[in-house]
Amino acid sequence: VSPTPMPPPAAAVDLQSVDLTPLREAIGKYQQQYKQNPFGLPDLVRSGLLKELPKVPAGARFQYDRVKGTVTVEAIR
Repeated sequence: VSPTPMPPPAAAVDLQSVDLTPLREAIGKYQQQYKQNPFGLPDLVRSGLLKELPKVPAGARFQYDRVKGTVTVEAIR
């Protein structure tokens, strides 16, 4: 029996490979349509602007700033 593979350490996650374009475009459309930033990324799905949130590599997560309406990806520490 082989052991269950562990996710890569945060330092090994290739954050540059995550394409944030669909999220950023959906945030822009949400801002135009609702005249405000979404409260959270799930609002983009609920509003129909995205079918689902993009996947992030193991060891990473999206970081959304509601005040600025920006999204980045960061390593989980």
